[in-house]
Amino acid sequence: MDSISFWFKLIGFIVVGVPIGLIIFFLIRIVKKSIVKPDEQTVKDQRSIMLAKVKQKQPKLALWPSGQVDKISNNIDYNYSTGVYRKFNGYIFSSDNERLIAFRRIDHGLSIDSKIMAATNTQIFYFEAKPSETLLYIDGKPFGRLKANGVIHDKDDTPLGHIDRDQTPSSIYSLVMNGTELALIAKNSDRRSFVKNQFHSTHSISGSEKALLWENDPELRDSMVKPLRGATTNENNWMLALTILELVTFGIDFTKK
Repeated sequence: MDSISFWFKLIGFIVVGVPIGLIIFFLIRIVKKSIVKPDEQTVKDQRSIMLAKVKQKQPKLALWPSGQVDKISNNIDYNYSTGVYRKFNGYIFSSDNERLIAFRRIDHGLSIDSKIMAATNTQIFYFEAKPSETLLYIDGKPFGRLKANGVIHDKDDTPLGHIDRDQTPSSIYSLVMNGTELALIAKNSDRRSFVKNQFHSTHSISGSEKALLWENDPELRDSMVKPLRGATTNENNWMLALTILELVTFGIDFTKK
């Protein structure tokens, strides 16, 4: 009887204890991955993968002069997923339903650091967003940084201008470059708060899907940006980069359920 009792206890331990142990092991592993920031090699690998994927989408983008930033709307076709790495991928459209920009965003675990890769038909933008600043690279080269206080610096850390996004309660904010107001940019919001358009067929292939949003910004009509004067090439690059950052950073809020 003692032998039978022992075997029943052993089987019970295996049936109950082992699965619980495995669950605890994987939970600890997931939490550890969420807390510990990825090493440099992992970041480099992620960047290479993001670059390759947006380059694959470049042939599907409309041919448009990147100087025409007022063509960019807040219509986005996208998919997202959550986990150790939170991902947000898709296309930004014009008001005429043209695919203008392909983008990929990765947030790591409990960190608020983000990495964004975006492509127009002619340029590649890469952002490393941290609590203190966002670094900007264009076509693989350092271009500048946006400080947390809204001040814009070039690659040599010389101040160029500023935005007042967090200082204004309005739904639009100003971009000031080289001492004068360059443009108005509309604030974006979590795309998941919008109702899905049942008459548009979505083509997302993974993650939680949402259809193209036919929502026009009330302040700037059907554009995310309203240029107020002519822009230099560098100013136009900043205008385009900040619009992408606005759409992708605030296009989905992973802190909300």
